[in-house]
Amino acid sequence: MGVSVGTVAAVVAAGAVCTLVTAHNIYVCGKIADAVVNAAKDKSKNEIAEEGTGVGEAGKEIGDSKTQERPTKKAKSGTGKEKATDVPSWAHGKAPYVDENGKDFAKRLCDEFYGENNYEPRKNKDFSKIKKWGDRGFE
Repeated sequence: MGVSVGTVAAVVAAGAVCTLVTAHNIYVCGKIADAVVNAAKDKSKNEIAEEGTGVGEAGKEIGDSKTQERPTKKAKSGTGKEKATDVPSWAHGKAPYVDENGKDFAKRLCDEFYGENNYEPRKNKDFSKIKKWGDRGFE
């Protein structure tokens, strides 16, 4: 039993077609990935351009008293227990303003994180931890 020349030619042709289709699909996927990356870069450029329009986060005008840089308190030295450093991870890196007590500091951070008045201070552990941290951890 032999294999005809036609059968061999058909198998070789099918293999060549499959190889070409695979190469084409890889090429098209690369083009799609490039288009997605370029679109993301364009979006970032547009967002940067919008920052200069005078409207800040949540529609606040830039230069508004709530968005201006204000001096903050410096962290105290001491143990974690003394400073009450058991605070939520989203609060790390923030500090109370010089004229702000722990309660006002906790209210400001929780309003930013949860939305204005979208939490109950007496029932919210994050509020209590931040309040204690604001009173004890900064000078």
